[in-house]
Amino acid sequence: MTTEEHPCMPNPGALRQSAGGPNVSPFTLGTPVKLYDRTDGTYLHPAPSATAEHCINFWANVQIPDEIITQVENAYYYDRQQEINDDMEDTMREWTVQWMEANPEPPKKAGPAATEQYNQRFRDEHEVQRQAILPEVESKRPVRLYAYDTPQIIRAAQMARHHPDKIKFPDEFDRVMTYPIELLDGEYQLHEINKKYRPSRILPYITAVVKDDNEALMLEAIGQTNELLSAWQYERSEDRIVAQERDQY
Repeated sequence: MTTEEHPCMPNPGALRQSAGGPNVSPFTLGTPVKLYDRTDGTYLHPAPSATAEHCINFWANVQIPDEIITQVENAYYYDRQQEINDDMEDTMREWTVQWMEANPEPPKKAGPAATEQYNQRFRDEHEVQRQAILPEVESKRPVRLYAYDTPQIIRAAQMARHHPDKIKFPDEFDRVMTYPIELLDGEYQLHEINKKYRPSRILPYITAVVKDDNEALMLEAIGQTNELLSAWQYERSEDRIVAQERDQY
């Protein structure tokens, strides 16, 4: 990439003249070495911003490592799946309580056949209810990230994380948080992207390249799953879920 594509980067000629080497911004002797709004930050080691212009310009142009884009896509999907599972379990637990209050278990003297009929009716109605609420639960937030949107969401997350200090630079902070960012389905202000996609839930995968056993296990699990909460997963776990819910009540 050329310097013109990265306006926040220093002039190459000026860098060559810098006494500190190619990775240090030039400065005039007698002035303090800058901390804020430096032009030599990197994705993994950015300089702090005192102005919205520096924060937005840097994160809009800095090159994002491919490894981070890939792991963010995977981590988002995995985290969203877990969030949906948790939401479904909480919702169905509440439904189970209400169903059992409205449908008392038959007395033992009614015999095994009556108990089995009761259990089967519970399973059938449980599944109908689960299928009915799943689309609503999934629609609360996107299930996956569109490929072209992932870098934009990463940029938004990093702008929000490295925004100018709210106490020191309140006006600059507001300018960053309301700045528009384009996604495939339209423009969003930065704070709207963070609310819709909640990148803070997967922040470790945004801020650094993660290489450990947990990451490997996560990627393996995601690679084997093509559809979120697919039918075969429910079929295999249905009896266990029903038994657990009934045992609790």
